[in-house]
Amino acid sequence: MKIKNNTDLIQSYIMTTAKYDFSVQEKRILYRIIEVLQSKTKGLKLEFDYSMQEDLFGKTEFTMPISCFLAHETDTNYESVKKALISLRKKGFEYEDAESWGFYGIIELPQIQKRSSFVKFTVTSLLMKAFLNFSKGHRKYELKTAMSFESVYAMRFYELFSGKTAPITYRIEELKKMFGIENKYIDRPNNFINKVVVPAQNELTKHSPYSFKYEVVKTGRKITMVTFKPYFISKNRDESLEKKELNKNISLRWEFDSDTLRKLKDVFEFSDKGIKNNKALIKKAVANDKYHDWVADINGMARK
Repeated sequence: MKIKNNTDLIQSYIMTTAKYDFSVQEKRILYRIIEVLQSKTKGLKLEFDYSMQEDLFGKTEFTMPISCFLAHETDTNYESVKKALISLRKKGFEYEDAESWGFYGIIELPQIQKRSSFVKFTVTSLLMKAFLNFSKGHRKYELKTAMSFESVYAMRFYELFSGKTAPITYRIEELKKMFGIENKYIDRPNNFINKVVVPAQNELTKHSPYSFKYEVVKTGRKITMVTFKPYFISKNRDESLEKKELNKNISLRWEFDSDTLRKLKDVFEFSDKGIKNNKALIKKAVANDKYHDWVADINGMARK
């Protein structure tokens, strides 16, 4: 797949636990929407071949190369993307909690520019709010890992358990509703375990930084619940993302001496977060021979 720079996606809990039955290709389109939204909300410059424009009616038009939705770089099955776009146009997802219920349409007006191989579609303002609603919490997962899965259930479990290690118990009927398969495996919970849980577990263990162990819970003789025990697999974690995450958590006092920190905060009014976000640039500035003269000049002008 054509992912130049892997990243950790932040997905709203509303999207993570929504009720829907999407295919793997449909999920890949949603992952790319989340990627673009995350870059935009962070104020980052989009790749030259990505764009996102809001119209006068509150709808947002996305333009992306069709290749970004494919499973890998040698994949040329554009027809699968076309079918997924048509399917998403006809589908929606349902979300319900103790406070509200809602049904959200996914995309509108999907188009493929054949000569340039670009995809265009619009997302309604209601769905945009769902993408960006973090009031119920969020989940963080690697884009490259999520895009690589061949099973939609592996995708769903990865979203649910990424970053988690505490055990969590779900009723089988609850999971079936979440995955949009209420009419499958009726009165046969063993088939749900064997055809949904186990294959997803195997794929996560092989490719994902998070997998799970599980224990079935019976009511009488019937399996009614599953207790999942997520765990971290360090060898499957992207080293560059892990290093970036560790750098965020390293104390600034390991990076800068106390005099430099005082000047950054008192003279330039940097917060700790501001220093961390600009750490590479600040290190370059501090290493410059004229740094102290520059700070003195700036401080003098500020006093005037």
